[in-house]
Amino acid sequence: MNTVYLFQGKYCFARFLLPMALLLPFIITYDILKRIVVFSQRDDTILELPDRFTKNKFMFTMAAINGVATLIVVLTITLCVQINIPDHYGFNGTALSVLLGIIAGILSIIFALLPIKKIIL
Repeated sequence: MNTVYLFQGKYCFARFLLPMALLLPFIITYDILKRIVVFSQRDDTILELPDRFTKNKFMFTMAAINGVATLIVVLTITLCVQINIPDHYGFNGTALSVLLGIIAGILSIIFALLPIKKIIL
């Protein structure tokens, strides 16, 4: 791969990183919470939700908070990197794609465990 820039060019890093930073935590959080609520509604489970629990509002709110918070953190970090590098400095495309995969894996693990911790504890 050729040189890749953070915020400029056809294949800029932010084009792939920022949507992933918003959508991956949102989708994973919503899916895990939905599965936990369905599991808690079965008759043979020990887990009980409060009587006035509004599941859809709670799931959407938690997913939105996780997605927006992650987007803000990732955007802040990439803007700090962009400000601190020299003009027209490019990155190795292969290294950035590996970094993007590692970030996606870390986000997947974190946002699969966070909703479970939020509901159970």
